[in-house]
Amino acid sequence: MKKLLGIVVLGLLWCNVGYAETIDKRVLGYADDNQYGKWFIFETKPGDVFTLSFAGSGTNAGIWIVEGSNLETGNTLCLLKKDDASQKLQNVVKSFMAEYGLGGKVKVDINNNLKKTLGVPMVKGIDDYISDTILFYFLKAAQSSRSTEDFLKRINCK
Repeated sequence: MKKLLGIVVLGLLWCNVGYAETIDKRVLGYADDNQYGKWFIFETKPGDVFTLSFAGSGTNAGIWIVEGSNLETGNTLCLLKKDDASQKLQNVVKSFMAEYGLGGKVKVDINNNLKKTLGVPMVKGIDDYISDTILFYFLKAAQSSRSTEDFLKRINCK
């Protein structure tokens, strides 16, 4: 029985490592700290790229999603504002909590961190993860989407 349990645990750990490697290849750029912002660039499939930015405070607090890899208002696909009376963002986050639990962290390629581009020192084990709860939820949803269009439907933006 102990051997069977050991095999199951090792199998789950191996599956988790495989999952992290899949994410690494699809997150093309990211920042997950207060100084450089909280955002990621995600490739759902070759040539299908969107950028998601999260602002926790300010006049446009919420989730902003644009087509491509540049945060330009002309490329906006969706804006989920934190203070929207319809509570759309809050409802999406509640559904993510039911699906993904209370958050976590996702391993990403440290070479895609904005800090590397800027020449800022990085800490392995910290800067190679996306751990902000909101980014975690939306990244998990993106990972399970077949396209940007599919992702937008999944978060009720289409």
